[in-house]
Amino acid sequence: LHLPKVMVYHNITPIDMLPEDGDIRRWAMLGRDQLRDWASKFLGAIGVSQLNSQELESNGYANIATIPMLVDFDKLRAHKPDFAQLQDLRDTYNILFVGRVCENKRQLELIEMIHHLRHRTRSPVRLILAGAVTSGTYQALIEQRIRELSLEQYVVRMGKVSDEVLAALYRIADQFMCLSAHEGFGMPLIEAMQYKIPVIARMSSNIADTLGIGGILLDSTASAWDCANAAFNLMQEPALRRHVVTQQDLNLERFSK
Repeated sequence: LHLPKVMVYHNITPIDMLPEDGDIRRWAMLGRDQLRDWASKFLGAIGVSQLNSQELESNGYANIATIPMLVDFDKLRAHKPDFAQLQDLRDTYNILFVGRVCENKRQLELIEMIHHLRHRTRSPVRLILAGAVTSGTYQALIEQRIRELSLEQYVVRMGKVSDEVLAALYRIADQFMCLSAHEGFGMPLIEAMQYKIPVIARMSSNIADTLGIGGILLDSTASAWDCANAAFNLMQEPALRRHVVTQQDLNLERFSK
């Protein structure tokens, strides 16, 4: 279109974090090529996070503004939770991650984390993974590791879920943990905060910016053992949980104005 245009950029996963087989890598390569080639066609650009604005600048865009995403919290709360599939999780301590099953989301490290955590606590802990599979190769590795560590009863694989089931998952979760290697923004972090779930996340990409003063931010080099220790400490210290949730509530104000 030969009209003045402004780019709004939500990010594209780096190519080296995507599976070599399948279409998703090809689409990401195409997207990054277009991002670079289109720079001269736009009067300005908006990055929904600082990371996205930096990528816009490195690709030659001018007049860049960073404007955080505004979240419709009323819409999130409007979904009626569907607990039908979750009855077995009412009496367990549940650690949730929401994100597509792909190499950059690092679900394999969450598997290692729950393996360590189950030996640290007597509580019946569960890791819940929700999200569509976009890498069959990575999904196979996850299933293999679950079998190797005999974690079948400790890891709940939900796959892609409806808004109603997702709302239920957020309501039964005791913690939200994200070890992702790349998040352009990290909407599930915000959703978890909105449901007053304490968030533990490892530093990478835009995660620190999205967490702000909220959550528990681990070093980028934190191991699965370190993450299990963080989860255990949060389980054992109610005062820490209250503090984390209070700070998260304050952080959410940035995304609701």
